[in-house]
Amino acid sequence: MRTPGNRRRSDDRSFAAMAAVAFCALAVFVPAEVHCGRAPRIVEHPTDITVGTHEPVTLNCKSEGQPQPDVRWMRDGRPVDVTGSIRKALLPDGSLLFLEASQGKRDSDSGTYWCIANNSFGEAVSRKANLIVTYLKQDFRVQPKDVTPASGDTAVLECDPPKGHPEPFVVWHKNGQPMPADEKKRWYIQDTGNLIIRDVKSEDDGSYTCVANNLAGVRRSKPILLVTQIRPYMIQAPKDTVAMAGSSVQLQCKIGGTPQPEVFWKKISNTGVAQHIRPDHYRNEKLSEDRDTFEHVYITQDGSLRLDNVSPEDEGKYVCHAENHQGKVNAASSLTVHSVPLIAQRPADTHVSAGSNAIFECGVRGNPKPTIFWSLQNNDTVLFPKESWNEFHAEDTKDSVSTLIIYNVKREQHDQLVVMCSATNEAGSDEWRATLTVAAAAYEDTLPPIIEYGPANQTLPYSSIGNLVCKAIGNPQPVITWYKDDSPLSTEIARINITDTGTLQISNLQKSDNGVYTCVASSVNGKATWSAELKMESPKNPNVGFFRSPDPSTFPGAPSTPVVVNYTDTSVVLSWGRNGKVGSSPLLGYQVEMFTYGENVGWATLVRRLHSTHFTQAFLRPGRSYLFLVRAENSHGLSPPSHLSGRVTLPTEYHQNVPYSHDMSIAKSTLFGGHIVDLIDIKTVSSTSIKLFWEILNGEFLEGFYLYCHSKNLTGRNSTLMKLLSNATELSGAYVVNSLQPSVSYVFFLVPFYKHIKGRPSNSRTAKTHEDCPSEAPQHVEPIAYNSSSVYLKWNPPPEDSHNGVITSYQVVIQGGVGWDVLSNVTVSASTPTLLLTNLTSGVRYKVMIAAATKIGFGPYTDPILLPTESMNQINKFNDAVIDHEEIKEFVAEPWFILLMAGVITLMIVLLAAILFVRYRQLGAKKSHLGDSLNAANKLSYSSGFKTTLDASHRGQVASFLQSDHSVSNSQRCLFIDANSCHKPNWMHHDIDSSEKDSSQQLLPEIADYAEVNPNTMSTFLKERELSSPAPYATTTLVSNSSSRNMRRNSEDTAYASANIYRAQNVYSESGYSCCSSNNDCQSCMDDCGSMHGVPVSVVLSGCGRKTFSEVSHHSNKSGSRFNYPPYSSRQRALVRTTCSSNGYHYVDPTGVTGGPVSYNSGYGRECSPPDVVGLNVQQQQQQQQHHQQQHQQRSPCYAEADSGKGQIS
Repeated sequence: MRTPGNRRRSDDRSFAAMAAVAFCALAVFVPAEVHCGRAPRIVEHPTDITVGTHEPVTLNCKSEGQPQPDVRWMRDGRPVDVTGSIRKALLPDGSLLFLEASQGKRDSDSGTYWCIANNSFGEAVSRKANLIVTYLKQDFRVQPKDVTPASGDTAVLECDPPKGHPEPFVVWHKNGQPMPADEKKRWYIQDTGNLIIRDVKSEDDGSYTCVANNLAGVRRSKPILLVTQIRPYMIQAPKDTVAMAGSSVQLQCKIGGTPQPEVFWKKISNTGVAQHIRPDHYRNEKLSEDRDTFEHVYITQDGSLRLDNVSPEDEGKYVCHAENHQGKVNAASSLTVHSVPLIAQRPADTHVSAGSNAIFECGVRGNPKPTIFWSLQNNDTVLFPKESWNEFHAEDTKDSVSTLIIYNVKREQHDQLVVMCSATNEAGSDEWRATLTVAAAAYEDTLPPIIEYGPANQTLPYSSIGNLVCKAIGNPQPVITWYKDDSPLSTEIARINITDTGTLQISNLQKSDNGVYTCVASSVNGKATWSAELKMESPKNPNVGFFRSPDPSTFPGAPSTPVVVNYTDTSVVLSWGRNGKVGSSPLLGYQVEMFTYGENVGWATLVRRLHSTHFTQAFLRPGRSYLFLVRAENSHGLSPPSHLSGRVTLPTEYHQNVPYSHDMSIAKSTLFGGHIVDLIDIKTVSSTSIKLFWEILNGEFLEGFYLYCHSKNLTGRNSTLMKLLSNATELSGAYVVNSLQPSVSYVFFLVPFYKHIKGRPSNSRTAKTHEDCPSEAPQHVEPIAYNSSSVYLKWNPPPEDSHNGVITSYQVVIQGGVGWDVLSNVTVSASTPTLLLTNLTSGVRYKVMIAAATKIGFGPYTDPILLPTESMNQINKFNDAVIDHEEIKEFVAEPWFILLMAGVITLMIVLLAAILFVRYRQLGAKKSHLGDSLNAANKLSYSSGFKTTLDASHRGQVASFLQSDHSVSNSQRCLFIDANSCHKPNWMHHDIDSSEKDSSQQLLPEIADYAEVNPNTMSTFLKERELSSPAPYATTTLVSNSSSRNMRRNSEDTAYASANIYRAQNVYSESGYSCCSSNNDCQSCMDDCGSMHGVPVSVVLSGCGRKTFSEVSHHSNKSGSRFNYPPYSSRQRALVRTTCSSNGYHYVDPTGVTGGPVSYNSGYGRECSPPDVVGLNVQQQQQQQQHHQQQHQQRSPCYAEADSGKGQIS
């Protein structure tokens, strides 16, 4: 918008221009000295310039004009003020000089510049030029740092360049050289300057420098190192190791990684306890509870774990852990330590009586769990646990303990029987032998006694007590006698006593007691002697050492039974075992004793303090029989004797030389004592074959092997014995065992033999044969018709011993049609041996065959089974229920169904409660109405809890009749008369209040009961009819008709005896009570009584057997009634009044005068008159009597009857 000032300035300029034009026009006519002016013009425009900080720079601007234009500069739209500036100056030609360019936040010379030239004739504006003052600081905002990325990771080398203008450009140098272009684009530089290297590799390692440059210069960061680190990785992982106990094991664990990972181990025992093993403290921790420290365990330089002298306690899982900054890795292996079986509980030599059982126990330790078996010397039979052979039975009693039982031992068969317990596993074997001695053979009638414990030399002080022990055994029991210095010892001296066990006791020892005492054990078969010296010294003598007989517990244990390992015609070689009990002092040796049959010399000592467990007795007589026993000796005394050796009879001639006997002895000790052969490997060849490989360790005394094979899966005796001959020159051998069962685990071991001597078994090996096809077909195939086109098939697997592996599926083949073509071939899972066949055509014959299959193939098919297509139209409802059972379960489990059923049940409960409440109210109303219906002249109190005891003292009592209208239910039309033998209904068990009790007790024994009868409802009496007989009007039929016969009481239900049911001669005969006295349905009573029609007065019998009257309905009279009664007036109300005496009923008129008695036989030998009707005239009474008499002649014994339409049962 133009203002007045602007218009004025514009006018001034226009005027000056016009003046200048006029002046120039006049100049044509003026002299030459006069010149005209020109507007400014830029002849040199400023250009863009880039200059460093603190460097001089000039922005040129040259102009011309007349007069000479004035020049001024503009920067970013603002005038440039050079006044007073020491850094900037305006040159005469108009150029702008910067003596020292500056670039900063407060003082910056950078910008867009242009110059303006003006004079009085106008102005000119130059082009714009940019002045850029560059700079680059020295310090990087973020200096790069060394990085150690993991191999394969992405490395980030951070670099934030120094501040500069323009913004510096960043490049990276590796090892002093610019990084080459990356064709794979594995690295790049972010806008921020960071270097990103993806998938770092070891070739990326090196020195990296961040270089920032712009127009102001170049800046280099400090070099940094990139070292690629590698996560730990396994070079060699530990493997599962099996080692022998006592050996050294090294579990390899070689780890790679950068930096070198730290390695430590962790042991997880079989109980789940974890223990750490580190290189810095492996000698300070416990590896197991049974080892004090695990100094035998250490970690090697390469990270492997070494264990020296391993034991079964070192077993477990060992985990090698390695970690560095980049991660961690671990690997686990298991260490299994096999230990040679050790018979820890050795079977002991056993001495039993003939006819009893001998038991040997053998407990074994070893890893893996050894296989225990029993064998007999000179017999190839072996018994594994749970196997029997003849009278021998082997059993497992507890873990790793086996028992051999020999039933009913016999002297001729089992005496001196050698039983061997052997244990074998993959590590080796162990064996122990025990001898069975039968008592009758051990102590025959011809054997002399044996002294078990004899006296010992003693030195005792005077006045003390001396004990000399002598205990002997024999058959018969030997007699003990004592001798002193070869003279019998008198027992008449009070100081001397011989106990029942044979011990000699001498009290108050004196000098005269010094001497040699001899114990003599004698029987009819001989005698045995044992001597010892007894000395007495003064207790004050310091030079004498006193000592008593040692306690037997300090003696060594008895050696094992000596065994005759070889003999000639004149010599015997004995061998025995050492007892583990040494006693209280070191063992000095053994004493061997011998008895010779046929020579009455007793037991002779052959040798004393023999150090060896072998002894050869020579210079024997050929043909003679000998027995031997052995004792062990230490410094305290002799042990009890061993069991007797077997009786050995020497031959009369012997053709072999002595070296052979010596060789046999060596052979036996070699075979018994060491390992002869090892099973080194076992391989499964097929489903029926396994190949064994063995190595002979000592073949000096070896003729061959007994190969034993035992199955772990099969039951019963399943041991196999094969005899293999061996070539002693061959150090190894192999054998293929055939005819094995498929998919069965077998244990194999070898027993070496030489001549007749069997040695110690080898280690065992276990292998399982391959699977095979099943050998039998499935069982119990059952086709079930499901509907008109479906059949449900089900079957059972083949017998278990014919599976030959794991059943994986079944093949079902369906055939049909005329040619029995294969219609379908279905594979069914082994877990569900069922199949539903659908889309079958009715009338077409089908048959199926089923085969079981393992992973090897299918077994035999079942015989063809015809499907029941002939009867498909008759669907088996039971099968439908079975098939739909799951659907029913699902339907019942629906929430809406559960809620619906809960609602229905709740509604039923509410309705039942309402019915009970209404019933209760009706009963209450009836009770209240009862009181009103009683005769006012002679009212009787009544309550719902009414109870009357009917016994001999209350004859003649009856209860009041309940009056109610005809609409009341039958169950309400009753009054219960209590009897002692009758159970009360539930509602009668409520307590009766005092008023009710009092009212019920107002009934007098001989007062008649009155019931008010409404004539309007008595149709029988309202209709005039001819009296046919004087039968009592109250007689009614109890059953309606023959249609109720189905309610007849069972014949077993015995009625109560009449005398126990109703003692008073009341309204009804005993026949009625005997019929309905029990708690049975009264309908049965009416069935028994027969269908009879009478007057419509209902006699109701309750469920408990009480008789009940209900008021007669006006609908009662039916055609065919047997009795006719004279009518009453419609307005007449008559009271039925009855009384009963011992000789019958009496008629009572309203005035109370009793009529003559009428005899009335009840049918059970008792007489009673029927009730009368008060208000009848004499003629009517006579007619009624005739009616009763006539009825009496034709009545049934059960004459209390009810109308067919009104006989009620409550």
